[in-house]
Amino acid sequence: MAKKQEPNEYLNDLKEWNEHQYDPGYWTGGKLAPFFKYGFNYQPSRFVSASISSIGLLFVQSVGNLIDGTPVFCVTPGLP
Repeated sequence: MAKKQEPNEYLNDLKEWNEHQYDPGYWTGGKLAPFFKYGFNYQPSRFVSASISSIGLLFVQSVGNLIDGTPVFCVTPGLP
């Protein structure tokens, strides 16, 4: 029975990595692990992580400003 192929080559390589990551000598024959083959930038979740981090930083800043007594977004009147 043939293995089920995923629509994305990265997923196929990741599945192979999961099956053979602890086999001694499996990755020494010129095969590369998916994170080396495709690079570390292939993770679309980085955008989500950066967005959540920036929202968290804005929240911490606004709480700090509320405790300090300064307005959260200080707009000086008269400036464009």
